[in-house]
Amino acid sequence: MLDAAEDIILQARHFADTKDLQVAEKHAPDRKHLRDRMNSLTDACLILIQGLSGIRVSELLGLQASDTPLAQNALPDCIKIEPSASGLHEIFYLSGHLYKATKSPRPVTWVTGLRPVGSDHLPVPVKAISVIERLYAPWRTRRNINELIIGFSRAKSLTKDVKAHTLSWVNRCQRRFFVRSGVKDWTVTSHQWRKSFAQYVIRSDSRMLPVLQEHFKHISMAMTEQGYINADPELKQILDDAAVQSTVSLIGEMIAGRKTVSGALSGKLKETANQLGKSLDNRPENDRPRDIEELVRTSGIRAHDIRWGKTSLGTCLFRQGTGNCTIGCSARWVISAPLWSAARPDLCWECQNLVLDETHLPFWKDRRAKLQDDLKTATTNDDFALAQLCKQRLEQCIMVLNKLENTETTATENSNPG
Repeated sequence: MLDAAEDIILQARHFADTKDLQVAEKHAPDRKHLRDRMNSLTDACLILIQGLSGIRVSELLGLQASDTPLAQNALPDCIKIEPSASGLHEIFYLSGHLYKATKSPRPVTWVTGLRPVGSDHLPVPVKAISVIERLYAPWRTRRNINELIIGFSRAKSLTKDVKAHTLSWVNRCQRRFFVRSGVKDWTVTSHQWRKSFAQYVIRSDSRMLPVLQEHFKHISMAMTEQGYINADPELKQILDDAAVQSTVSLIGEMIAGRKTVSGALSGKLKETANQLGKSLDNRPENDRPRDIEELVRTSGIRAHDIRWGKTSLGTCLFRQGTGNCTIGCSARWVISAPLWSAARPDLCWECQNLVLDETHLPFWKDRRAKLQDDLKTATTNDDFALAQLCKQRLEQCIMVLNKLENTETTATENSNPG
C-alpha cells in the first residue's frame, strides 16, 4: 500500500488545491474513488505505525504534525535521528507524549528503527508517519489542526471538515482494512498490535524484557511481564531459558575471575564457582558452558536482572520458596520467578537472593542523591512522616552502597594483583 502512497498524495493535493472544495466535491467524478484510496492508505498506515512501534492508541492519537509543510523525502518533526553507541548505525526516535499513569502528558521517545551510517533507508513506521502527515497536510492547514492523526468528519466527504479522532475511530479504520482484505472474522483492536509487538520482541531475543519495559514506559517489569508475556506458556519457557543463560554467564564470569559479587548468597555462589572451576579444569573449553548450564537447570537457581525504571538495582538469584517478594504468598513454593508486582528497592535491598556487583552502583548512587533531596524538602515543609520514610530508605541505600564499594575495591585488587 505504501508503494502507491505518492500517487494518492498527489491526487489528494490536487483535489484540495481546488479553490472551492464544496464545488469540487459536487462535481469531481473521482471523489468517491479518491476517498476510498485515502481510507485504504490511512488504515494501512495506522496498523504499520502501531504494529511496528508498539505504542498505545492514546500515544498514536497524541502525535503532532510538523510545523511546516513536509517535502517528499524529509523527516517529520516528530522523528529524530541519533547515532548509536558504536557510531555504526543511526537510530530513529519517535517523539510523543505518555498519557497513561501520569497526571499530565509527559514527553517521551520510542525507538522506531535504525539503519547503517550512510544509508538512505527509512524504517516502515517512519515512512507511514510521513505518508499520513503529507496525505492530510492541505486539510490540516485549512483547519489549523496540529494533530498528526486526523480524518474527515463525514463518512463520504472530502470537504474541509476534518478533525482529530478517537480510539473507536482507529479501531474502525483497522477493522475496515481487514474486511477490505477479505479477513472478515477477526475482530481486531488497536491494543492487539502492542501485544503482538511485545511477543515478537521476546521471541526474537528473550533478553529483551528490560528493554521492552523501557520501550513501553512501564515503571516496573511486572507490568510488562504479566500484561504481555505470561499468558503464553512458550514465552514463559523462553524467559526461563534466558534466566538460565544469565545464571550461566554470572557463574562463568566468577570462575574466570572477571566478576566479584556481594550479598547473602555471594559466599555460597563463590564456593560453587570455585568448586565448579576445579572440576572443569580438565574439560574442553567448548563443553564448560554446557556443564554449567546443566548444573544451573538442576539447581533451580535463576538469575534475574532487577530494574527499577531504566537502571538495574541488582541481580536476583531466585529459588522457589524464597525471596522477600513472595513472603505471605500462599503459592510461594511453586513460583518460579521473582514476584515482579512486589519487587521494589526498599524490599529487595536486604533480600537473601539479591546479588550485587559494580554495575549496580549507578542506581544506588542516584537513589541516594534523590533521597537526600527528598529529605531536605520534607524537612523544610515540616512533613515528619515523609522525612522519616526518607531517612529509613536513605539508611538502607547507604548500607547497600557500603557493600558495593567494598565489592568494587575487591574487584580492583583482584584485577591488579601486583
